[in-house]
Amino acid sequence: MSSFFSELKRRNVVRVALLYGIVSWLILQVSDVAMPALGLPEWSITLVLYFLAIGLPIALIFAWAFELTPDGLKRTGEVDPDASVAPVTGQKINHLIIGVLSVALVFVVIDSYVLKDDGDPVENPTTAVAEQVEQSGRPGGQQVVDPSAAPILTSIAVLPFADMSPAQDQEYFTDGISEELLNLLAKIPDFKVAGRTSSFAFKGKDDDLRIIGEKLGVATILEGSVRKQKDQIRVTAQLVKVDDGYHLWSDTYDRQLDDVFAIQDEIATEVVGALKQTLLGDEDRVVIASARATDNTEAYTAYLRGKHMMQDRTADGLYKALREFRHATEVDPDFALAWTGVANSYSLLSSYSYRSADEVLPLASDAVDKAIELDPDLGEAWAARGLLLMQRGAPPEEQIAALEKAVALNPSDATAMMWMSSALTTVAEADEGQAILLRAYSIDPLNPTLLMNLATNEAFRGNAEATNRYAADLEGLRPDWDGTYRLKNTIASLEGQKDEELRWAKKALHYNPESPDTMMTIAHLYMDFGDRDRAREYASRAREVNPLHGDAIALQAELRFSEGDSQGAWALIDRTLQKQPNDPNLLGQAGGMALREGRPDEARAYYERILRPADGAWAMADFVGIFNAAELVALYREAGQPDLAEALRRQCDGLLDSLGAESTWFVPFLRARLAGAAGDRDAALVNLREAVDRNAAGGYLVENLPGFAEYSDDPEIGPLLDTMVARRDEFARRVAAEDL
Repeated sequence: MSSFFSELKRRNVVRVALLYGIVSWLILQVSDVAMPALGLPEWSITLVLYFLAIGLPIALIFAWAFELTPDGLKRTGEVDPDASVAPVTGQKINHLIIGVLSVALVFVVIDSYVLKDDGDPVENPTTAVAEQVEQSGRPGGQQVVDPSAAPILTSIAVLPFADMSPAQDQEYFTDGISEELLNLLAKIPDFKVAGRTSSFAFKGKDDDLRIIGEKLGVATILEGSVRKQKDQIRVTAQLVKVDDGYHLWSDTYDRQLDDVFAIQDEIATEVVGALKQTLLGDEDRVVIASARATDNTEAYTAYLRGKHMMQDRTADGLYKALREFRHATEVDPDFALAWTGVANSYSLLSSYSYRSADEVLPLASDAVDKAIELDPDLGEAWAARGLLLMQRGAPPEEQIAALEKAVALNPSDATAMMWMSSALTTVAEADEGQAILLRAYSIDPLNPTLLMNLATNEAFRGNAEATNRYAADLEGLRPDWDGTYRLKNTIASLEGQKDEELRWAKKALHYNPESPDTMMTIAHLYMDFGDRDRAREYASRAREVNPLHGDAIALQAELRFSEGDSQGAWALIDRTLQKQPNDPNLLGQAGGMALREGRPDEARAYYERILRPADGAWAMADFVGIFNAAELVALYREAGQPDLAEALRRQCDGLLDSLGAESTWFVPFLRARLAGAAGDRDAALVNLREAVDRNAAGGYLVENLPGFAEYSDDPEIGPLLDTMVARRDEFARRVAAEDL
């Protein structure tokens, strides 16, 4: 045996093996860095390893069987031992080994300190996070990420795991793994976790991870796959660094497929533990425990289907989602998340006017109470309560408190942040609301509803550049969604382009033919253009979807009233108010009709039911409230209560101030109406002139609403009002010419 090893050394087989091993290691390291940068698939590295493994025995056999001599390559058995130059060849191989080792050492240094450099070193990830965020001031520490800042290493997106099973029947399991990982990662304070809507936007796609990371604003991506064979299941997970494709961590889990949820919990917990150690360097830093939502596969699958169906906010989608969520609660009555789905489905059916608030909000209330009873620490349940309180017009502090609790319990809930932003805007905290909305955007940048809200906010604030940027992103993301064109309709409205308003509203209706709110947008435009027949047509269509649609009924009443059928108009309003006594559209129409019939006290009672004055303040649910507030300001003034008139005007001005609008006609026009109603002629003139300069147009706003009636003959105000009407007439001619 000793002679055999001696012969191995003499023939340089050992040196060749060592040299081959070092060269192979160096080739693998270079491939690991270069191949992702070249866009080559991950299996390319495996292929290189395969060829290197095949080459090793070939190299060893070649070293044993042949010798390099001064006369060329000869078989070892043909070389006279006394004439062998194997020792000289061995020295050359030694020099090669040293040279290759030196190259490998240089590569290790470059790879560790140059290629892997993520910026200036920081003592811990928390410091890096702190340097990239700005505190908004809300309790719970909401943070707004600077969009220009590079993603921190502890920012992560969990992509939907791929179903690699031959039967392609494990979607519920793959989605469940991804959901569980998202839920667990969201509990780690130092992790920024991309929202579910944005991460799941890449489901079934094969996009480059670098592009995905850029779109989601994260530095790392967790992806994986599930493969089921009979009663065995294999889950593979890997953590990839976005900027260079470097694999920070990967693992494979083989399990017996008996308890699906136990496997999901176990694997998710193990993966998160590994990620904590990889990214935070301290596996025990945060103790996490899986809070299994349900043990029932059927209930969980129904819940996942419901979440998917409710995303687009269509009537069909919301009704289907409601059926799925209710089925989940029937299968597992203790499934708190499914009860939140039931509550949100009912609330959103009201938000988008598919059903009246009085019909569905009591059902939403029962569902959210059940969810919180089952799990008082469920952030999604508190978010559902916050939305419900907003729908009911509860005091803003109650809305905000519920939503703040939701975000505190689930800091990655972008939807709860979006709803909180709306609640803050109603109490003249538009800047703070926008800050929270931007924080939500940093978490869930591919959420269409969130993008639409961001763009709408910026449009009201007069920030055209940001508005157009978000609108373009939304159209690129969802060119087939009605919300994309409802946003364009809003932008056109704020720019005073009424023909464009109508054009975009009709395109939105094309993508969602069952939207009563879009139908009513079109109806009001036709009403302003003087096309009463088409206005009546679209109001009727809205009521076909929702027979109790307050805005549609109010417009039908206005058509009857203005055509001389006062009795029929009042009958319609009174009959509907018995079913939904707090509808602001019905109350506003009733107030306007009472005012025109010379009954100011009755009109005042209707308007106060909308604004609900208490403790020297009025409830401003939205901008509909400010429109109605002008009527109430005028009524207070005429009743000899100038203090009340001025107090209400100041509150409305405060809400308008919070918008910070610089370029739209909307805000100065509302200010002009409020000033005119309060008898402040000079302020009415200044603001109306600004509104007209910004392209304000409209006849209905001028001819049928208080604020300017006493100034119609004013030598300065009168011509401005005439300009608005003339512009409206020009838009009406365009619409008629194009037969829009």
